[in-house]
Amino acid sequence: MKSKTILEVVAIAATIVIVTTSCSDSAKPGSSGQVNSNTPILIEPGVGVGKVRAGMSMDEVIAQLGKPDGKPGDRHLEYRRLGFAVGFGRDGGVNVVMCGNSSGVNDSLAKAFTGRTKEGLGLGSSRADVVKAYGEPSGVEKGPAGRESLKYTPLGLTFLLLEGKVHHITVDFRVPR
Repeated sequence: MKSKTILEVVAIAATIVIVTTSCSDSAKPGSSGQVNSNTPILIEPGVGVGKVRAGMSMDEVIAQLGKPDGKPGDRHLEYRRLGFAVGFGRDGGVNVVMCGNSSGVNDSLAKAFTGRTKEGLGLGSSRADVVKAYGEPSGVEKGPAGRESLKYTPLGLTFLLLEGKVHHITVDFRVPR
């Protein structure tokens, strides 16, 4: 009977050690510098998208988000797991963030992007939602097969729609303020 009690005490102590160490900061998602796709992302026109801020250097973006999933060319980083790509200007600073998939195909990029504006707009929002939040766009371009682009130039926002639903958002920080 005593040996069983000792085994129970050892098992309880081991469980406590496992539970308390697994709840430390180093075990939390994203604490290693990697941001995962479950992290809520706020789209702030003229300011940033999540942890990516206008004007940040490539090294600063990597420090905030971790290693990119791809690097197409010298001035872009792809974070496919987050559903967006970051573009850098000639000065080396972030000048654009492209959210979702510009082709309109409902793929992993679109599914991964969790970003929303403070008004609640994100991928899947309707045309009516966008107009309600920001008013009539400063520019509209109709494309083939139910595609449309709503440009809000003063905000640096462009919403690409397919059949009336947002499938891509471009956040451009090159807008003069």
